[in-house]
Amino acid sequence: MRRSNGLRLVLRVLDPSEVDFTFDAPAMFHDVESGRELYVDPVAVRGEYRRRFGEHAAAIRQTCLNLGVDYSTVATSEPVELALFDFLCARQRRRGKLAQRSANPAASAAAGGRR
Repeated sequence: MRRSNGLRLVLRVLDPSEVDFTFDAPAMFHDVESGRELYVDPVAVRGEYRRRFGEHAAAIRQTCLNLGVDYSTVATSEPVELALFDFLCARQRRRGKLAQRSANPAASAAAGGRR
């Protein structure tokens, strides 16, 4: 299998209200995937929404991990340059740790031999 050294990244852009679901009043929501209009009472669905949102986020994160793809979320309330800077710093730290493991076979074996 040929490995690519190219950037593999999933950058998930989320509005804070999408994550926290802090809506108070019942309202019509537009489902962008189906195009349907949905009447939603936030108080009635908040717990289930947050649970399913968390499960979905965990599944995305795990899939990216399994595929060796970097995954990061960005809040629309955060300046994009700050979000990208934070992501690139975290990526650099992870790459540095991987390089140390591959240079040190004992550390690589302790980590399960994964790279």
